[in-house]
Order: sequence, then structure tokens, then C-alpha cells
Amino acid sequence: MALPFLNSKAKKRDQIVAVDLGSRTTKAVYLQRKGDRYTLVRYAILDAPIYERGPSVDILKDHLKSIVQALEAKTRHITLSIGPNESILRNAEVPQMPVSEMRQMLRFSTKTYLQQELPDYVFDCMIVPPRAAALVEGVKAPMKFKVWVGGAKNQLVDVIQNAVKGAGLIP
Repeated sequence: MALPFLNSKAKKRDQIVAVDLGSRTTKAVYLQRKGDRYTLVRYAILDAPIYERGPSVDILKDHLKSIVQALEAKTRHITLSIGPNESILRNAEVPQMPVSEMRQMLRFSTKTYLQQELPDYVFDCMIVPPRAAALVEGVKAPMKFKVWVGGAKNQLVDVIQNAVKGAGLIP
């Protein structure tokens, strides 16, 4: 899961808010571009919202609004991260195909590639570039990609997306 503000191919933004939704505290930073670098404008550490079964859209929306207010952010662009209790990160070898097809393949056959049943998860993949030594001329290209697979429950992703949009932010 690439961070859009670090990707050189993505449209370069002047400002962004990055938030880590921890189980006990929420950490947030407000970054601004100055030349080729980002500088820290403000940061905030807030108590995480309390919920029994999982975050609701309304609770998370209000929490995101309070974060943006604490940072005094002028941008609406936000990047969120979730903790290891709500997500998975694994390495896998998958057949060569576009990333969009990898996501679908993993969705239907997680046991094959991740050695674990993960129903109702949504996935993203990051292809690990082959080492320079592996690209020696005359050596056949591998038939499989080594990838990092990140995933989270579909319901949690939907709650986060709806809360971000409800708070007037842009994911």
C-alpha cells in the first residue's frame, strides 16, 4: 500500500495530513512541502475513541474532525494507517499479472497464497522489484512476482472511507 504523497508518479501535493489510528492513542502529523522535502508543520496525539465491537462511522468521523482541528490543517488530503490487530501484512509469490487482478485472486483464494482463510478482507499488493543480480542478461525472467500483501476487513475499510468522506476529507 503505497503512500500517495511519497510516490513520485502521483500528483505532488503541497500539504498532507497523516494519521495513525492506534488502539489507545491516535497520532497525527501535518506535513508541508518545501522544495524537495517535507517539513513537519504540526503534530497531535489524541486519545483513541472508545468503542466495543469496532469503530462506527459517526464516532470515527467526529474523531477525524477533532484531529484536523487540533492540527489546524489547511488541507483536506489525509492518509490513514491502522494497527496490526485490524490488518495483515504478508509476503507472497503470485503469478505475473496486473495488481488489480492480484487483488481479486487473493480475495478468492487466500488459503493458497497466504496460508490462511481471510473471508471478507480487501487486499492491496506491492510488487517487490527483483534484485539487480537477478536481472543478469541470459537469465530467464521469473514466472512469479514476489509481492507484499496488505489487507483489512472490508467492513472496517468501508467504515473508514465513509468517516473520512463524512468529515469532509479527501482520502
